[in-house]
Amino acid sequence: MKTIACACSLISLASAQSEKPHATAEWITESSATDPGKSIRTILKMTVDPGWHTYWINPGEGGLPLKLNAQIPAGWTLGEIQYPAPKQFKTGGLSGFGYEGEIHFPLLITPPPKAAKIPPLTATLSWLTCNDDACVPGKAELSLAPAP
Repeated sequence: MKTIACACSLISLASAQSEKPHATAEWITESSATDPGKSIRTILKMTVDPGWHTYWINPGEGGLPLKLNAQIPAGWTLGEIQYPAPKQFKTGGLSGFGYEGEIHFPLLITPPPKAAKIPPLTATLSWLTCNDDACVPGKAELSLAPAP
């Protein structure tokens, strides 16, 4: 319960401020073709501003993990976000786990048996970025643009 209260306090602090998100995100892949039944490796690439961080799947005492809401065609499946090993840090006296700088989060998509190429895919990615003084929620509308 302490973690939820702390996370809510961080979000409230961010909501009271008019700040830009301190990270950008994109969804990328190196492939455009599919191999029926085989997963395709995609990457959620985030770049966090210097002095700021975002959170791991288990954020610690405060913070929130990434949240992905994807729209994919029937027959396609989307795997779970794969989180690389995090760093440990303190924000406002709370211990947390997360990332700074550029981070690549692998994400597998699996086509249906007869798919020949990756269709346009869209998703909304949301996150929380924090520094020593504030936390700011961020959101990006992503499109997976397969390689030509």
